[in-house]
Order: sequence, then C-alpha cells, then structure tokens
Amino acid sequence: MLPGFKPIEFLLIVLTHTGHCLFVDSTPQLELGATANGLTVPFALTAGLSALGDTRVVIYGGFAELIAGAISMGLGGYLGAKSEIASYRETRADTELLVDSDPVSVRSDIRDVFGPYALDRAALESLVDHLSSSPISSTF
Repeated sequence: MLPGFKPIEFLLIVLTHTGHCLFVDSTPQLELGATANGLTVPFALTAGLSALGDTRVVIYGGFAELIAGAISMGLGGYLGAKSEIASYRETRADTELLVDSDPVSVRSDIRDVFGPYALDRAALESLVDHLSSSPISSTF
C-alpha cells in the first residue's frame, strides 16, 4: 500500500478507474482559471471607463468591480465547496454500498487496476485480499 493512503482511498481510486464512480480532483485547474478571470475583468472595465476621461469614474468603477468580484468569487467558492462536499458524501455512500453489496465486483476491480503493474500473482492476490478485507473498507 502507498504511504499516506487508507484502504478506502484505494477503493475510491479503483472504483474511479473502472468507471463505477467519479472522484476527480481538478482544484489546481479551477484555481488557475479563476485567477485569470479575476484579473481580466477589472482591468478591462477600468480600461473601458478610462475612455470617459473622468478619473473619479475610473477609480470608483474599478473599486466597485473589485468588491463585486470578491463577493462573487467568495460566493462561488462557498457554493463550490458545498457541492464538492455533497459529491464526496454521495461518492462515499455509493462506494460503501458497492463494497457491502458486491464484494466480488470490488475484488475484480482491484485486480483490474493493479494487474498492469506487473505484480506476481501472489502479491496481487495479497493486495486484493488486504484491501477487500480491511475493517475500514466500507467505513471511514
């Protein structure tokens, strides 16, 4: 087993790999895209407002956009985190149900994922036995 991973995390990886559930971490890509969007809009707005020729309009408009953007990003982050938690809980419940209701399928999925790593048959079966019989395989 890899250091730092619990058996249930291996099962989530296995089940994700075999298409039984979706458990994807795309946080770095989302943060990069949000940063680019968060910087583009205020600069575009202030550039457009600068055509009016009134410095106060540019400054107030820029600050208003920064505040509106901060509120929007904060709410988006909050709602995104809430939906991520709900998705995680649903994935966990689906995984627990699958582990409890169809252990043969889970064992097969573990073999499918770790089979290509050129483990000898005894090591692969030992890994399958360990992951599928772990007392925390269906609970955290």
